[in-house]
Amino acid sequence: MAKLSVVYRSAWAAAAAWLFLIYATIPIGRPVLSYLEKKEAALPLMNAGCALALGAFFLLALVKKTPRSKRRKFLFLLSFAAYILALSQVAYPEERIHFFEYSILAYLYYRAVSARLTGLEACSAVLGLSFASGAFDEFLQHLHPDRYYSFQDILINLAGASFGLIFLGILAPHGKR
Repeated sequence: MAKLSVVYRSAWAAAAAWLFLIYATIPIGRPVLSYLEKKEAALPLMNAGCALALGAFFLLALVKKTPRSKRRKFLFLLSFAAYILALSQVAYPEERIHFFEYSILAYLYYRAVSARLTGLEACSAVLGLSFASGAFDEFLQHLHPDRYYSFQDILINLAGASFGLIFLGILAPHGKR
C-alpha cells in the first residue's frame, strides 16, 4: 500500500508540474511568438516541432515491446492520421501546441487517477480534469494583457486530451490501461 501511495503522489506531482509549466508559459508565449514571426521563423519552427514530436511518438509506438493485434495497429494508424488532420485544421499555428500540451497532460492525469479509478471512470475523470485545466488556462490568458479568452482553445485542449487518451488506450497492453 505504501508503494502505491508513493506512485500515486508522484503521478499527481508530475501532472501538477506539467500543468504549472503550461500556465507559466502564458506571459512569455506571445512575446516569443512575436519575435519568431518577425524573423519569419515561427511557422517553420512550429511545423518542425509538430513533425518532430509526432515522429518521436510514432517511433516510440513502433519500438514499444507490447503485443498489439492488427486491429490495434490499424486503430493507432487511423488515430495518428486523425491527429495530423486535426492539427492541420487549427486556424492559428501557435494553437497546435495545445494538442501536445494537453495530450501529455491527459497521459499524466491518467497515470494519477488510474490508481483509484479504472476504465470509463478514469477516462471521464481525465477529460473532466483536462476541461477544467483548459478553462482555467483560458481564464489566466484573459487576465493577461497580451492574451485573450477563447472557448475554441478550450475545445482544442479537450481534443488534445482526447487524442492522448485514444493513443494511450491503443498503445497500452490489454489490462494495463
